[in-house]
Amino acid sequence: MRRCISAAVMVLMVIMGLPVLSATTPFSRTAGTALAQGVSPAEETRQERIARNRARWKALSETQRAEIAGRWREFKRLSPARRQELIERHRRLKVLPPDEQLRIRRNLEAWKELSPQQRARLERRNQVLRELPPPERRRWLERSQQFDRLPPADRGRLMDRLERRQNRP
Repeated sequence: MRRCISAAVMVLMVIMGLPVLSATTPFSRTAGTALAQGVSPAEETRQERIARNRARWKALSETQRAEIAGRWREFKRLSPARRQELIERHRRLKVLPPDEQLRIRRNLEAWKELSPQQRARLERRNQVLRELPPPERRRWLERSQQFDRLPPADRGRLMDRLERRQNRP
């Protein structure tokens, strides 16, 4: 359980883009890492892990510490399954190329800025898209890409027309 919690804090720090603790510097060594470094897992004491974690914590700025502490409280409230899901997402994220990680972080930041209504609308649209048969999904994606290539003025006119159509009684 302790390793899971330490990994969870690391996940939060990496998602936040903190430079001190990156995906390449986990809080505690796994048994495999310890053995590869010539240290048996039993030799690494709890006190050594605590000392290493304290040094990393002290290296953070006050702002970073405050942000992590706030998110840690949120993380502790999550169910164990949800915590494990976040940890697994982090594991998948850290093997991606840096440019892909940056793209994902930017998308997450854009998602956070959306209103609850906008998020709900996007979630409904994505659910409908996931349920489409593959040929229809491909057609939808092609049309979406065509729309994205339109000049902003044309896109605005189409969006206005769509909203008027959806708001009809």
